[in-house]
Amino acid sequence: MHKDIETEYKNILSPEEYRKLLSLFDLHLNEAKHQHNMYFDTESLRLKANHSALRIRLSDTYAHLTYKQSLTNAKSLEVTDKVSQASAQAMMETGQFQPGANLSALFQEIGLDASELRTIGQFKTTRLEKNWKKQKLVLDACSFYTYNDYELELEVEPGEDDPKRYFNEFLSSYHITRRPSKPKIARMQLDKPLYPFE
Repeated sequence: MHKDIETEYKNILSPEEYRKLLSLFDLHLNEAKHQHNMYFDTESLRLKANHSALRIRLSDTYAHLTYKQSLTNAKSLEVTDKVSQASAQAMMETGQFQPGANLSALFQEIGLDASELRTIGQFKTTRLEKNWKKQKLVLDACSFYTYNDYELELEVEPGEDDPKRYFNEFLSSYHITRRPSKPKIARMQLDKPLYPFE
């Protein structure tokens, strides 16, 4: 079973900031990746209690099953299975999660039976990416049930001594207001956005 440690910093953007960054980085919506994300948990919300999330992500060109566990505010453990788009679509339609090899091994390790899982929500994301100072800049436009929002993610390469400095430098350089975000799975369950923009 392969496990990844990911370091990423997130910030909610105003619509104006989002459009400004698209322009500054020459990003175009017709080049964006479209992602459909569906999340699962047990009836007792066992994964949530363990600061974890389990999702199917179906994109234009790939499909992944991912378990993500928060380790700190910026670091998370990820275990992913690549599956066919047809398999992901079938799971989304039936609501029955079928883990691949990596997640099957993880489920055995943590004592989780896939038959216990049920869908808890879904949303769609329009994603654009760009490299910035050797780090990955991600701009997401998220469509939840009752509202839309915009989010900046900066994924910092492993081994950086002071990873947060890149995030702070980015916000300062492009005059982006600091607005701490919450994981998308948490925002998915809200009735209104974290930050209202009139």
